[in-house]
Amino acid sequence: MLTDLHSLAESAVASYLIVGSLAFLVNSHIPRAFFNTVTNIEENEVLIYLIAWMFLIFGFLTVWIHNDWNMSYSILVTLFGWIIIIRGALWLLFPKHVIRLVKKMSFIKGHPFRIIYSSVFLLIGLFILLKTRQ
Repeated sequence: MLTDLHSLAESAVASYLIVGSLAFLVNSHIPRAFFNTVTNIEENEVLIYLIAWMFLIFGFLTVWIHNDWNMSYSILVTLFGWIIIIRGALWLLFPKHVIRLVKKMSFIKGHPFRIIYSSVFLLIGLFILLKTRQ
């Protein structure tokens, strides 16, 4: 039962990374629209809190199902879950500071950065998915 849940969490995270990365690679307008939306979100606190809670729920589910700290590929899934929890908590506790940080990092929406980080996340997702299937 426990290994089934671990496999489910690994497959879900890998699929999330693969689909999200492909969407960013294929649709060049998505990163720009994402950063524009986030930088204009500061007036809508309800949306900030909804996004933060979604991150927290997904992160906690990932960590509760898959909290494996063995030095293997599966540690990537656990780290991914903890990063999402931290991200959600920061959005919930310090929304103005996070928005200010996102505005400073708006250079990432450019073409070369989009290809680099999307490719890295795509490779990580494929690696996790292939290891899960073995």
